[in-house]
Amino acid sequence: GGEDERMRYRVFLHHLRLATSTSSHCRSSTSTSAHLASCTCINRHPVASSIVGFATPPSSSRRRGYGWHISFDARRRCVVATNAGDKQACGASDVGDLLLPMNTDVQHALQSSIKILQDRDISEPEESSFHLLAHTLQLSWREGFNQIREIYTYSDSSCELASRKLTDKETSTFNLLLNRRIGHEPIQYILGRWDFHHLTGIIVREPMLCPRPETEELVEHVLGEIDSLLSQQETEEKIRVLDVGSGTGAIGIAIANRYPNKVQVVSIDVLRDAVDLSTDNAEKFLSRHFEGNRQSIESLYRAVLSSAKDFDLEEKGCERGFDIVVSNPPYIPVRDMSELPSDVLKHESELALCGGDDGLDVIRDIVQNLPHWMPDDSVPRYCWMEVDDSHPQILASWLAPGSEEARFWGVEFCEGLKDMYGRYRFAKLQVKRN
Repeated sequence: GGEDERMRYRVFLHHLRLATSTSSHCRSSTSTSAHLASCTCINRHPVASSIVGFATPPSSSRRRGYGWHISFDARRRCVVATNAGDKQACGASDVGDLLLPMNTDVQHALQSSIKILQDRDISEPEESSFHLLAHTLQLSWREGFNQIREIYTYSDSSCELASRKLTDKETSTFNLLLNRRIGHEPIQYILGRWDFHHLTGIIVREPMLCPRPETEELVEHVLGEIDSLLSQQETEEKIRVLDVGSGTGAIGIAIANRYPNKVQVVSIDVLRDAVDLSTDNAEKFLSRHFEGNRQSIESLYRAVLSSAKDFDLEEKGCERGFDIVVSNPPYIPVRDMSELPSDVLKHESELALCGGDDGLDVIRDIVQNLPHWMPDDSVPRYCWMEVDDSHPQILASWLAPGSEEARFWGVEFCEGLKDMYGRYRFAKLQVKRN
Protein backbone atom coordinates (compact mmCIF):
# COMPACT_ATOMS: atom_id res chain seq x y z
CA GLY A 1 0.00 0.00 0.00
CA GLY A 2 0.88 3.67 0.09
CA GLU A 3 2.76 5.56 2.76
CA ASP A 4 -0.46 6.26 4.75
CA GLU A 5 -1.29 2.57 4.92
CA ARG A 6 2.25 1.68 5.95
CA MET A 7 2.07 4.33 8.67
CA ARG A 8 -1.24 2.92 9.94
CA TYR A 9 0.30 -0.53 9.96
CA ARG A 10 3.28 0.68 12.02
CA VAL A 11 0.89 2.41 14.44
CA PHE A 12 -1.10 -0.81 14.69
CA LEU A 13 2.02 -2.83 15.55
CA HIS A 14 3.07 -0.18 18.07
CA HIS A 15 -0.25 -0.36 19.87
CA LEU A 16 -0.23 -4.12 19.69
CA ARG A 17 3.17 -4.23 21.40
CA LEU A 18 1.94 -1.82 24.07
CA ALA A 19 -1.24 -3.79 24.62
CA THR A 20 0.57 -7.10 25.03
CA SER A 21 3.64 -5.89 26.88
CA THR A 22 4.84 -7.46 30.11
CA SER A 23 3.90 -4.32 32.01
CA SER A 24 2.19 -4.85 35.35
CA HIS A 25 -0.73 -2.86 34.00
CA CYS A 26 -1.78 -5.82 31.81
CA ARG A 27 -3.42 -7.88 34.54
CA SER A 28 -6.42 -9.06 32.53
CA SER A 29 -8.04 -9.43 29.16
CA THR A 30 -9.82 -6.11 29.63
CA SER A 31 -6.61 -4.06 29.83
CA THR A 32 -5.33 -5.39 26.50
CA SER A 33 -8.68 -5.22 24.77
CA ALA A 34 -9.19 -1.68 26.02
CA HIS A 35 -5.89 -0.58 24.53
CA LEU A 36 -6.62 -2.23 21.19
CA ALA A 37 -10.10 -0.69 21.10
CA SER A 38 -8.64 2.75 21.78
CA CYS A 39 -6.51 2.61 18.64
CA THR A 40 -8.77 4.01 15.90
CA CYS A 41 -6.58 2.75 13.06
CA ILE A 42 -6.87 -0.92 14.02
CA ASN A 43 -10.45 -1.67 13.04
CA ARG A 44 -10.02 -0.03 9.66
CA HIS A 45 -6.72 -1.62 8.67
CA PRO A 46 -6.99 -3.08 5.13
CA VAL A 47 -3.45 -4.23 4.46
CA ALA A 48 -3.87 -7.96 5.05
CA SER A 49 -6.61 -10.53 5.25
CA SER A 50 -5.00 -12.00 8.35
CA ILE A 51 -2.45 -10.65 10.80
CA VAL A 52 -1.68 -13.22 13.44
CA GLY A 53 0.61 -12.90 16.44
CA PHE A 54 1.16 -14.39 19.84
CA ALA A 55 2.07 -12.28 22.85
CA THR A 56 3.88 -13.76 25.82
CA PRO A 57 2.49 -12.46 29.11
CA PRO A 58 4.32 -12.06 32.44
CA SER A 59 5.53 -15.36 33.91
CA SER A 60 3.02 -15.17 36.77
CA SER A 61 0.18 -14.97 34.28
CA ARG A 62 1.71 -17.60 32.00
CA ARG A 63 1.53 -20.17 34.76
CA ARG A 64 -2.24 -19.65 34.82
CA GLY A 65 -2.46 -20.39 31.10
CA TYR A 66 -2.80 -16.80 29.91
CA GLY A 67 -1.57 -15.79 26.51
CA TRP A 68 -2.81 -13.53 23.73
CA HIS A 69 -3.69 -14.60 20.22
CA ILE A 70 -4.19 -11.52 18.05
CA SER A 71 -5.74 -11.70 14.57
CA PHE A 72 -7.29 -9.35 12.06
CA ASP A 73 -10.67 -10.47 10.71
CA ALA A 74 -10.96 -8.93 7.24
CA ARG A 75 -14.56 -10.01 6.76
CA ARG A 76 -15.71 -8.25 9.89
CA ARG A 77 -12.99 -5.58 9.66
CA CYS A 78 -11.97 -5.90 13.27
CA VAL A 79 -9.10 -7.13 15.41
CA VAL A 80 -9.81 -10.23 17.47
CA ALA A 81 -7.86 -10.50 20.72
CA THR A 82 -8.27 -13.93 22.29
CA ASN A 83 -6.93 -14.73 25.75
CA ALA A 84 -6.19 -18.35 26.62
CA GLY A 85 -7.39 -17.76 30.16
CA ASP A 86 -10.68 -16.37 28.85
CA LYS A 87 -11.12 -19.44 26.64
CA GLN A 88 -10.93 -21.60 29.71
CA ALA A 89 -13.18 -19.35 31.77
CA CYS A 90 -15.84 -19.03 29.08
CA GLY A 91 -15.68 -22.56 27.76
CA ALA A 92 -15.47 -21.13 24.23
CA SER A 93 -13.25 -22.32 21.43
CA ASP A 94 -12.54 -18.73 20.46
CA VAL A 95 -13.53 -15.64 22.39
CA GLY A 96 -13.28 -13.79 19.10
CA ASP A 97 -16.41 -15.61 17.94
CA LEU A 98 -18.31 -13.62 20.50
CA LEU A 99 -17.52 -10.27 18.94
CA LEU A 100 -20.23 -8.52 16.95
CA PRO A 101 -19.41 -7.52 13.36
CA MET A 102 -19.07 -3.93 12.24
CA ASN A 103 -21.98 -2.11 10.62
CA THR A 104 -24.51 -3.68 13.03
CA ASP A 105 -27.74 -1.86 13.88
CA VAL A 106 -28.88 -1.36 17.47
CA GLN A 107 -31.64 -3.97 17.38
CA HIS A 108 -29.37 -6.69 15.99
CA ALA A 109 -26.60 -5.79 18.44
CA LEU A 110 -29.10 -6.06 21.29
CA GLN A 111 -30.53 -9.42 20.23
CA SER A 112 -27.10 -10.89 19.51
CA SER A 113 -25.58 -9.72 22.78
CA ILE A 114 -28.43 -11.18 24.83
CA LYS A 115 -27.96 -14.56 23.13
CA ILE A 116 -24.21 -14.40 23.70
CA LEU A 117 -24.73 -13.82 27.42
CA GLN A 118 -27.46 -16.45 27.66
CA ASP A 119 -25.24 -19.03 25.97
CA ARG A 120 -22.53 -18.34 28.57
CA ASP A 121 -24.98 -18.58 31.52
CA ILE A 122 -24.33 -14.98 32.55
CA SER A 123 -26.83 -13.79 35.13
CA GLU A 124 -29.49 -11.29 34.00
CA PRO A 125 -28.47 -11.36 30.32
CA GLU A 126 -31.25 -9.06 29.14
CA GLU A 127 -30.66 -6.40 31.80
CA SER A 128 -26.90 -6.60 31.26
CA SER A 129 -27.30 -6.02 27.52
CA PHE A 130 -29.72 -3.14 28.06
CA HIS A 131 -27.25 -1.41 30.35
CA LEU A 132 -24.15 -2.07 28.24
CA LEU A 133 -25.72 -0.96 24.99
CA ALA A 134 -27.21 2.19 26.53
CA HIS A 135 -23.78 2.95 28.02
CA THR A 136 -22.06 2.35 24.67
CA LEU A 137 -24.47 4.69 22.87
CA GLN A 138 -24.01 7.29 25.63
CA LEU A 139 -27.74 7.51 26.21
CA SER A 140 -29.17 9.27 29.25
CA TRP A 141 -28.48 7.40 32.50
CA ARG A 142 -32.12 7.74 33.52
CA GLU A 143 -33.82 7.03 30.17
CA GLY A 144 -31.28 5.04 28.14
CA PHE A 145 -31.98 1.70 29.83
CA ASN A 146 -35.73 2.10 29.23
CA GLN A 147 -35.21 3.06 25.59
CA ILE A 148 -33.16 -0.07 24.90
CA ARG A 149 -35.55 -2.26 26.88
CA GLU A 150 -38.49 -1.03 24.79
CA ILE A 151 -36.68 -2.01 21.57
CA TYR A 152 -36.28 -5.52 22.96
CA THR A 153 -39.78 -5.75 24.45
CA TYR A 154 -41.70 -4.58 21.39
CA SER A 155 -39.24 -5.79 18.69
CA ASP A 156 -39.89 -2.56 16.81
CA SER A 157 -37.21 -2.20 14.14
CA SER A 158 -38.94 0.83 12.63
CA CYS A 159 -38.01 3.24 15.43
CA GLU A 160 -35.06 5.48 14.71
CA LEU A 161 -32.85 4.19 17.52
CA ALA A 162 -33.44 0.48 16.71
CA SER A 163 -32.40 0.89 13.09
CA ARG A 164 -29.43 3.14 13.78
CA LYS A 165 -26.04 1.63 12.82
CA LEU A 166 -23.34 1.47 15.45
CA THR A 167 -20.16 3.25 14.48
CA ASP A 168 -16.94 1.23 14.37
CA LYS A 169 -15.89 2.82 17.65
CA GLU A 170 -19.23 1.97 19.29
CA THR A 171 -19.01 -1.62 18.06
CA SER A 172 -15.49 -2.00 19.45
CA THR A 173 -16.60 -0.50 22.76
CA PHE A 174 -19.66 -2.74 22.97
CA ASN A 175 -17.55 -5.81 22.19
CA LEU A 176 -15.14 -4.88 24.96
CA LEU A 177 -17.95 -4.39 27.48
CA LEU A 178 -19.55 -7.68 26.48
CA ASN A 179 -16.29 -9.56 27.00
CA ARG A 180 -15.93 -8.00 30.43
CA ARG A 181 -19.42 -9.17 31.33
CA ILE A 182 -18.68 -12.64 29.92
CA GLY A 183 -15.75 -12.68 32.34
CA HIS A 184 -18.31 -12.27 35.17
CA GLU A 185 -17.37 -8.69 35.95
CA PRO A 186 -20.36 -7.11 37.75
CA ILE A 187 -22.35 -4.72 35.59
CA GLN A 188 -21.91 -2.04 38.29
CA TYR A 189 -18.13 -2.08 37.87
CA ILE A 190 -18.35 -2.01 34.09
CA LEU A 191 -20.64 1.02 34.13
CA GLY A 192 -18.80 2.65 37.03
CA ARG A 193 -22.03 3.70 38.74
CA TRP A 194 -25.35 2.42 40.04
CA ASP A 195 -28.54 3.70 41.62
CA PHE A 196 -29.12 3.31 45.35
CA HIS A 197 -32.10 4.53 47.33
CA HIS A 198 -32.60 8.09 46.07
CA LEU A 199 -29.02 8.45 44.85
CA THR A 200 -28.93 8.31 41.05
CA GLY A 201 -25.63 7.10 39.62
CA ILE A 202 -23.57 6.56 42.75
CA ILE A 203 -19.90 5.97 41.82
CA VAL A 204 -18.88 2.31 42.08
CA ARG A 205 -15.32 1.00 41.95
CA GLU A 206 -13.81 -2.44 42.37
CA PRO A 207 -13.40 -3.99 44.94
CA MET A 208 -16.01 -2.15 47.04
CA LEU A 209 -19.31 -3.99 47.34
CA CYS A 210 -21.86 -3.21 44.65
CA PRO A 211 -24.97 -1.50 46.10
CA ARG A 212 -27.81 -3.99 46.51
CA PRO A 213 -31.58 -3.51 46.83
CA GLU A 214 -31.86 -5.27 50.22
CA THR A 215 -29.41 -2.74 51.66
CA GLU A 216 -31.86 -0.01 50.65
CA GLU A 217 -34.27 -1.71 53.07
CA LEU A 218 -31.65 -1.36 55.80
CA VAL A 219 -31.53 2.38 55.07
CA GLU A 220 -35.33 2.57 55.39
CA HIS A 221 -35.22 0.90 58.81
CA VAL A 222 -32.64 3.44 59.99
CA LEU A 223 -34.62 6.36 58.59
CA GLY A 224 -37.63 5.13 60.55
CA GLU A 225 -35.47 5.11 63.70
CA ILE A 226 -34.32 8.68 62.98
CA ASP A 227 -37.93 9.79 62.52
CA SER A 228 -38.75 8.32 65.92
CA LEU A 229 -35.83 10.11 67.60
CA LEU A 230 -36.68 13.42 65.95
CA SER A 231 -40.28 13.19 67.16
CA GLN A 232 -39.03 12.77 70.75
CA GLN A 233 -36.51 15.60 70.62
CA GLU A 234 -37.08 18.80 72.52
CA THR A 235 -34.03 20.56 71.03
CA GLU A 236 -32.64 21.13 67.54
CA GLU A 237 -29.64 18.92 68.22
CA LYS A 238 -28.67 16.78 65.24
CA ILE A 239 -29.00 13.01 65.25
CA ARG A 240 -25.53 11.43 65.10
CA VAL A 241 -25.17 8.28 62.99
CA LEU A 242 -22.20 5.89 62.75
CA ASP A 243 -21.97 3.75 59.59
CA VAL A 244 -19.60 0.81 60.12
CA GLY A 245 -18.16 -0.35 56.79
CA SER A 246 -18.66 2.54 54.40
CA GLY A 247 -17.75 0.82 51.11
CA THR A 248 -19.09 3.16 48.42
CA GLY A 249 -20.64 5.32 51.13
CA ALA A 250 -24.13 4.43 49.90
CA ILE A 251 -25.77 3.83 53.31
CA GLY A 252 -24.42 6.85 55.14
CA ILE A 253 -24.82 9.23 52.19
CA ALA A 254 -28.42 8.08 51.58
CA ILE A 255 -29.20 8.90 55.22
CA ALA A 256 -27.40 12.25 55.08
CA ASN A 257 -29.12 13.12 51.81
CA ARG A 258 -32.55 12.53 53.34
CA TYR A 259 -31.90 14.69 56.42
CA PRO A 260 -29.16 17.17 55.49
CA ASN A 261 -30.12 19.59 58.27
CA LYS A 262 -30.94 17.06 60.96
CA VAL A 263 -28.17 14.44 61.01
CA GLN A 264 -24.41 14.07 61.16
CA VAL A 265 -22.97 10.88 59.69
CA VAL A 266 -19.54 9.36 60.22
CA SER A 267 -18.59 6.29 58.15
CA ILE A 268 -15.63 4.05 58.92
CA ASP A 269 -13.85 1.46 56.79
CA VAL A 270 -10.61 -0.50 56.87
CA LEU A 271 -9.88 0.17 53.18
CA ARG A 272 -8.36 3.51 52.17
CA ASP A 273 -9.96 3.11 48.73
CA ALA A 274 -13.37 2.84 50.39
CA VAL A 275 -12.78 6.01 52.42
CA ASP A 276 -11.72 7.87 49.26
CA LEU A 277 -14.68 6.58 47.26
CA SER A 278 -17.14 7.48 50.02
CA THR A 279 -15.70 10.98 50.11
CA ASP A 280 -16.05 11.31 46.33
CA ASN A 281 -19.67 10.20 46.48
CA ALA A 282 -20.40 12.54 49.37
CA GLU A 283 -19.11 15.48 47.35
CA LYS A 284 -21.16 14.36 44.35
CA PHE A 285 -24.48 14.02 46.17
CA LEU A 286 -24.29 16.28 49.21
CA SER A 287 -22.61 19.38 47.74
CA ARG A 288 -25.98 20.63 46.46
CA HIS A 289 -27.05 21.16 50.06
CA PHE A 290 -24.08 23.47 50.71
CA GLU A 291 -23.27 25.03 47.33
CA GLY A 292 -20.15 22.88 47.05
CA ASN A 293 -18.60 23.96 50.37
CA ARG A 294 -16.42 20.98 51.32
CA GLN A 295 -16.13 21.97 54.97
CA SER A 296 -19.91 22.07 55.24
CA ILE A 297 -20.18 18.68 53.54
CA GLU A 298 -17.83 17.20 56.14
CA SER A 299 -20.07 18.57 58.90
CA LEU A 300 -22.84 16.41 57.43
CA TYR A 301 -20.86 13.37 56.27
CA ARG A 302 -17.27 12.26 56.59
CA ALA A 303 -15.47 8.97 56.05
CA VAL A 304 -12.73 7.80 58.40
CA LEU A 305 -10.11 5.06 58.06
CA SER A 306 -10.65 2.67 60.96
CA SER A 307 -11.86 -0.80 61.88
CA ALA A 308 -14.81 -1.31 64.21
CA LYS A 309 -12.48 -2.86 66.76
CA ASP A 310 -10.09 0.11 66.83
CA PHE A 311 -12.53 3.01 66.34
CA ASP A 312 -11.86 5.50 69.13
CA LEU A 313 -14.33 8.35 69.60
CA GLU A 314 -11.90 10.92 70.97
CA GLU A 315 -9.18 10.13 68.45
CA LYS A 316 -11.62 10.62 65.56
CA GLY A 317 -13.23 13.76 66.98
CA CYS A 318 -16.51 12.06 67.91
CA GLU A 319 -16.48 12.63 71.67
CA ARG A 320 -20.26 13.02 71.92
CA GLY A 321 -20.86 9.54 70.59
CA PHE A 322 -23.70 8.38 68.34
CA ASP A 323 -27.45 8.02 68.59
CA ILE A 324 -27.70 5.27 65.96
CA VAL A 325 -25.25 2.74 64.56
CA VAL A 326 -25.85 1.11 61.18
CA SER A 327 -23.74 -1.48 59.43
CA ASN A 328 -23.60 -3.82 56.47
CA PRO A 329 -20.55 -5.68 57.82
CA PRO A 330 -18.74 -8.68 56.34
CA TYR A 331 -21.13 -11.44 57.40
CA ILE A 332 -20.73 -14.43 55.09
CA PRO A 333 -19.38 -17.53 56.90
CA VAL A 334 -16.21 -19.06 55.46
CA ARG A 335 -18.09 -22.25 54.56
CA ASP A 336 -20.46 -20.31 52.29
CA MET A 337 -17.89 -18.21 50.44
CA SER A 338 -17.32 -20.81 47.71
CA GLU A 339 -21.05 -20.81 46.93
CA LEU A 340 -21.08 -17.13 45.96
CA PRO A 341 -21.63 -16.27 42.27
CA SER A 342 -18.51 -15.77 40.15
CA ASP A 343 -19.46 -12.10 39.72
CA VAL A 344 -19.00 -11.64 43.47
CA LEU A 345 -16.10 -13.99 44.17
CA LYS A 346 -13.84 -12.72 41.40
CA HIS A 347 -14.32 -9.00 41.91
CA GLU A 348 -15.76 -7.86 45.24
CA SER A 349 -13.53 -7.47 48.28
CA GLU A 350 -13.21 -10.60 50.42
CA LEU A 351 -12.62 -8.29 53.39
CA ALA A 352 -16.07 -6.80 52.83
CA LEU A 353 -17.73 -10.19 52.34
CA CYS A 354 -16.27 -12.81 54.67
CA GLY A 355 -17.06 -12.55 58.36
CA GLY A 356 -14.91 -15.42 59.56
CA ASP A 357 -15.85 -18.99 60.47
CA ASP A 358 -19.40 -18.15 61.53
CA GLY A 359 -19.67 -14.77 59.80
CA LEU A 360 -19.78 -12.90 63.11
CA ASP A 361 -16.21 -11.58 63.52
CA VAL A 362 -16.97 -7.92 62.79
CA ILE A 363 -20.47 -8.17 64.27
CA ARG A 364 -18.90 -9.18 67.61
CA ASP A 365 -16.60 -6.14 67.42
CA ILE A 366 -19.63 -3.92 66.85
CA VAL A 367 -21.61 -5.46 69.73
CA GLN A 368 -18.69 -5.12 72.14
CA ASN A 369 -18.19 -1.45 71.24
CA LEU A 370 -21.80 -0.25 71.07
CA PRO A 371 -21.94 0.88 74.74
CA HIS A 372 -18.71 2.86 74.23
CA TRP A 373 -20.00 4.51 71.07
CA MET A 374 -23.35 5.64 72.47
CA PRO A 375 -24.10 8.21 75.21
CA ASP A 376 -24.96 6.92 78.67
CA ASP A 377 -28.39 8.48 79.17
CA SER A 378 -32.06 7.53 79.29
CA VAL A 379 -32.64 7.81 75.53
CA PRO A 380 -32.99 4.42 73.78
CA ARG A 381 -30.06 3.77 71.42
CA TYR A 382 -30.27 1.26 68.60
CA CYS A 383 -28.04 -0.52 66.11
CA TRP A 384 -29.31 -1.85 62.78
CA MET A 385 -27.29 -4.40 60.84
CA GLU A 386 -27.60 -6.38 57.64
CA VAL A 387 -26.62 -9.95 58.50
CA ASP A 388 -26.54 -13.54 57.27
CA ASP A 389 -29.92 -15.24 57.54
CA SER A 390 -28.49 -17.55 60.23
CA HIS A 391 -27.46 -14.64 62.45
CA PRO A 392 -30.73 -13.29 63.92
CA GLN A 393 -31.32 -16.61 65.69
CA ILE A 394 -27.71 -16.68 66.97
CA LEU A 395 -27.90 -13.08 68.17
CA ALA A 396 -31.30 -13.69 69.79
CA SER A 397 -29.77 -16.51 71.83
CA TRP A 398 -26.49 -14.75 72.63
CA LEU A 399 -28.01 -11.39 73.59
CA ALA A 400 -31.40 -12.46 74.89
CA PRO A 401 -33.00 -9.66 76.98
CA GLY A 402 -32.13 -10.12 80.64
CA SER A 403 -29.55 -12.82 79.97
CA GLU A 404 -26.14 -12.86 81.61
CA GLU A 405 -24.40 -12.20 78.25
CA ALA A 406 -26.68 -9.27 77.46
CA ARG A 407 -26.01 -7.72 80.90
CA PHE A 408 -22.27 -8.28 80.51
CA TRP A 409 -22.04 -6.55 77.12
CA GLY A 410 -24.78 -4.01 77.78
CA VAL A 411 -26.52 -4.94 74.54
CA GLU A 412 -29.82 -6.75 73.93
CA PHE A 413 -31.32 -8.31 70.82
CA CYS A 414 -34.57 -6.61 69.82
CA GLU A 415 -35.76 -8.29 66.63
CA GLY A 416 -34.81 -9.89 63.34
CA LEU A 417 -36.58 -8.83 60.15
CA LYS A 418 -36.91 -10.39 56.71
CA ASP A 419 -35.88 -8.70 53.48
CA MET A 420 -37.90 -8.46 50.28
CA TYR A 421 -36.87 -11.99 49.38
CA GLY A 422 -38.21 -13.48 52.60
CA ARG A 423 -34.81 -14.06 54.24
CA TYR A 424 -33.97 -12.98 57.77
CA ARG A 425 -31.55 -10.28 56.72
CA PHE A 426 -31.73 -7.55 59.40
CA ALA A 427 -31.03 -7.47 63.12
CA LYS A 428 -31.92 -4.70 65.56
CA LEU A 429 -29.98 -4.36 68.82
CA GLN A 430 -30.41 -1.97 71.74
CA VAL A 431 -27.85 -0.68 74.21
CA LYS A 432 -29.08 -1.61 77.71
CA ARG A 433 -26.68 -0.65 80.46
CA ASN A 434 -27.08 -2.04 83.98
